[in-house]
Formats: sequence, C-alpha cells, structure tokens
Amino acid sequence: MKEKILSILEAHQGVSVSGSAIGKELGLTRAAVWKNIKALQEDGYHIVAVTNKGYCLTDDNDIVSADRIRRYLTAATLGNHIECRKIVDSTNNCVKAAAQRQEPEGFVVIAEEQTAGRGRFGRHFYSPKEHGIYMSILLRPKYDIESAALITAATSVCVAGAIEALTDCDVKIKWVNDLFVGEKKVCGILSEAAIEFESRKLDYVIVGIGVNISSEGLPAELKSIAGGISEVRKIERNRLIAEILNRLDRMLPHLSPGDFMGEYRKRSNVIGQKVTIIQGEHTESGIALDIDEQARLVVQTDSGEIRALNSGEISCKVER
Repeated sequence: MKEKILSILEAHQGVSVSGSAIGKELGLTRAAVWKNIKALQEDGYHIVAVTNKGYCLTDDNDIVSADRIRRYLTAATLGNHIECRKIVDSTNNCVKAAAQRQEPEGFVVIAEEQTAGRGRFGRHFYSPKEHGIYMSILLRPKYDIESAALITAATSVCVAGAIEALTDCDVKIKWVNDLFVGEKKVCGILSEAAIEFESRKLDYVIVGIGVNISSEGLPAELKSIAGGISEVRKIERNRLIAEILNRLDRMLPHLSPGDFMGEYRKRSNVIGQKVTIIQGEHTESGIALDIDEQARLVVQTDSGEIRALNSGEISCKVER
C-alpha cells in the first residue's frame, strides 16, 4: 500500500496532498495513511507533513528502489531479481554469495553505500552514501575464459551510452574499465569471474558498476580527478540503473566484438596518447596505437616494440 501512496505523492511532487484525499482514493483511513507515510519516511523518503495541507514529497528525493527501477525496465533477464540495500561492504561480495547459492542470471544488488568497495587490483573505490550508483550483476554466460575481457569492454560501452542518453555528458573510456567526463573519472567497472578449470568456461561473472552521481562525499584529494554526472545535469538514479540494465541485456547474450568494439575505440581517451605501462614494479613508456578485437591495448613502446597488453595483468597511465 505504501507504494501506491508513494505514486500519488510522486504525481504531485513538491505539492501537498491531504491525508483525506489519499485515503479516499485508496480506501484507507487517515490513520492508515499516516502509518504508511511514516514507513516511507523510514525508508528514506523526504516527506513533509504540512499542517492543514497534508503530505508533500519534496523535490530532493532520489531513493533507489526496485519498484521504481522496474518502471523503466524492459530487460528480459537482467534485473529479474533486484535487491536494494542501505549499506554493504561490497555489492560484488553480495552477488558472489548469491552466485554460490545458485541464484539465476540477472540477479542484481544495489546499495546506497559501500564500506569496502573496490576496483581493479584491489584498489579502494569510494562509495559515499546516496551520492552514487553502486550495483553488481550476476551473469552465467556460456563464454570461454578468453572472452572475459570483452564483458568489461561491452559494459563500458553500455554504461557510457546510458549516461549520455540521460544527460549532456560526453563520456570517454580509459582502457579498460574507467569512464571519464572531461578530465574527471565518473565511473569504474569491475568484472570478477569464477572459472570451471577443466573446461576453461566461465561458471559465473559478476559485473560491478560504480557511478559517481555527485562528487560530494569524496575525499578532498580525489575531487581534482573524480567528478559526478549530476554536475552536468540532474539525473534520477532509478532511471539510469534501468537504462544500464536494458542496454546490457541487449548486448551481453551474444557478446560479438563487432557490436561494440568500434564504439569502444571511438570513446577511447587513450588511443594516440603517450602512456606509462605498469606491471607490478616494472614501468615502461610508449604510445597507445589501438585497441584490438580482444579488448587488448596495442602499444608501441619507446624501444619500438609493438605489444598487445592484457588488462588482467597490466594497467596504464596516460601521460599529460
């Protein structure tokens, strides 16, 4: 019932609606309306009770909820089960546990805050409360292990396209898994897999996506290199989540490089740039020439050697 009350308040967002009017529409007493309003407030919705006027859903509400995501969702598989949580250590950890208890493909966990969000090579991913989208998706693909890097590349293209579709942002991709608007990182993607050793097939893949909606809550030392997409245009998180899931649902079943690698290259902010290649303690400089059909970065080193770099072992830094 509280979802029906929320729908009424959303239809009049910013304007007060009387408890008696809500009760009349839904066949509830005013006391029952009040009880459901309190439940919505406990869920995090900013609803103000105005004397002699009723209840007002304020304009600053952007609570992530499965019901609101489904309003925009057209995906056939991804998002078939959505769990929205207040706080977790890592959404990837939550989905890993779901995979191990045999949840089906398309299982999604979204959190308002992560205490131990992570990126590639175990780097910390800051996830301040209510200032981002922190979600992980369970896939059970039929690909072999060599296709794993393509999942991250395809996800990067889908997330970039979703952000652009709903904002005025011009989104670029830094090989292999970071999205940038201008000079600031706005999204990181982390794919983790479990492998069937003998068949060399992927048992399951977890795709973690962290989008900075706002740079508020980030440490001061990161604000010069990380930004938020709402700094370009305000965006509803539920709608963006659904748009990402819809695009991934269309892209991932076939995972054909011809469907996305061209766009991946066009969005690259690395190709043609001077880069530093980092592998453990070893560093080397070169020019990024291309990204091949296996999502490997093709680099000509300063010594003249041309190498195709695998993202699982190497990272790169663009030299400015």
